[in-house]
Amino acid sequence: IESGLGGRHWTDDEVRALLCVWADRRVRERLKCTLRNKSIFQEMARQMQRKFGVVRNWKQCRTKYKNLKYDYKTAKSAHTAGGSGTGGPGKYMKFFDEVEAILLDRGLDNGTDLSTTKPIPAGF
Repeated sequence: IESGLGGRHWTDDEVRALLCVWADRRVRERLKCTLRNKSIFQEMARQMQRKFGVVRNWKQCRTKYKNLKYDYKTAKSAHTAGGSGTGGPGKYMKFFDEVEAILLDRGLDNGTDLSTTKPIPAGF
């Protein structure tokens, strides 16, 4: 485990820092069109430390990013399978709304309340 931090649980503030950096349009565009993305995650880790004081290495950032995307897809599927009477997909995942906003290229609106965003059009 690199520098002894590998297995340390991510706090909510650390996840929010990662989401804020990931929400940057330039970061999102680079992640979409680059397969070898080590340098992107190195930059994300640097930004997290500089802007939020969060110390995580690039591998930890990449793993958390992948896990958030996986959890989002799982929550979305669970919600779809569960029908409409079971509450929103956010009940399956803590940062569902934030991840969805990033993945749908809405960004995070500089930390404003995401519950005010428009519903997703049918077909997504």
